[in-house]
Amino acid sequence: MKTNVRPAFKGIFILLLVLTICTGTTSADLYDTEIIQGNKFSATTLAFSHRDTANNSPTSSLFNITGILPGGFKVEGVRIQKDGNMTFKYQAKTVKTAGEDNFCGSLELTVLKDWKIKYNGKLTDFVMDSNMEEGKIDDWIFYIMLPNNDSGLINKTCDFNFVFRTYRNIPEETKGFFDQEIMTNHITSGS
Repeated sequence: MKTNVRPAFKGIFILLLVLTICTGTTSADLYDTEIIQGNKFSATTLAFSHRDTANNSPTSSLFNITGILPGGFKVEGVRIQKDGNMTFKYQAKTVKTAGEDNFCGSLELTVLKDWKIKYNGKLTDFVMDSNMEEGKIDDWIFYIMLPNNDSGLINKTCDFNFVFRTYRNIPEETKGFFDQEIMTNHITSGS
């Protein structure tokens, strides 16, 4: 006895189709009529830049000193300007990128902000946290000096970056919104 399965299958399919259309919503459907009040969504930006203090133009380097002698010094300034909408905290620090460790370690750095000395010590140890207030601009003055007249420091180089990095809670965090700006620097000693 041979039965034909096709007509039975078609009939079951049509019956299920009609039942599905007529059932309305079930708990398996994605259907929700609840309205939640008071939700807000907004987008914002977090950005800042370092600027030349004389003409407010963007700058990417600060110190380029050739032939610094013992007792020699150089003074430069930079303006940190808020370019985005969010207020933030930021950290400034030095990161050595190339050169002789002894020479880089011999360079002294003094940092002034708001005309107050905020740091005075070795260039390679500089780390400072700051807050960017709403509508505020931070002016920084950097004073680099070679106080040491050691003959082993003749004709040496030190390449380093000033790294300015925003953060919310932890200076090194990489989650959420953050921005980082780098200023390159090159110093050579004289003979």
